[in-house]
Amino acid sequence: MTHHQNHAAPNKTPGKSPDKTLEKAVEQTEDWLRELRIPFFTEVDKSEAHRDDVLNRLSLAPSLVGTNLEALMWLRVGMMTRAHDLVQDAGSGIQAYIHGMIHRLEGDFWNAKYWFRSAGQSTVALVSAQMSGIAVSGSPESGSPESGSPESGSPESGKVVGAVSSERFDPHLLVDRLERFQRARFALSQPMESSQNTEGMAVSHVLEREWWAVWRVCKRQF
Repeated sequence: MTHHQNHAAPNKTPGKSPDKTLEKAVEQTEDWLRELRIPFFTEVDKSEAHRDDVLNRLSLAPSLVGTNLEALMWLRVGMMTRAHDLVQDAGSGIQAYIHGMIHRLEGDFWNAKYWFRSAGQSTVALVSAQMSGIAVSGSPESGSPESGSPESGSPESGKVVGAVSSERFDPHLLVDRLERFQRARFALSQPMESSQNTEGMAVSHVLEREWWAVWRVCKRQF
């Protein structure tokens, strides 16, 4: 299988002042993302119910079009095709990691692991480091270096920590967990029991925490 390296998002130029327009666009987009009243998907959303929402947001923040952040926006609303188009040519790095996230949600678990391996250990380490300080809302966890608050974390944050069950996040283990959950869910001919709903919520929380970690990594590469 042949892979073509896609152009990575440019790093910030040393000594160059930040692009205030871009910073504002990212900040407003993050506010919009936090206000979304949809759970983090554990499978593809075939309804495309939020297509126009993302397109409208991109029209307000055109500097995000064609970037890794746009791919993550489509991933956030469960629309894999548009996200895939933006990262499919990457052979390594954070775009390969996003590629793995896409295939994992599609249920293509072996391929997801391939792309997580292709992303490289340094990229996985970056995501893992970011996850250590992110609550399920995408905001810094209370008491983390970026939170500026000594208060205790939320109950949801505690659930996420338990769901990860490791100080060092491993995307391959999350693939296995999501695969088990999807197989159990699809095998049912009746509504999920409360324990299965609890597992679904826990997996969704971990996916959310990981998504925000990847968002941070991509944002810092601007």
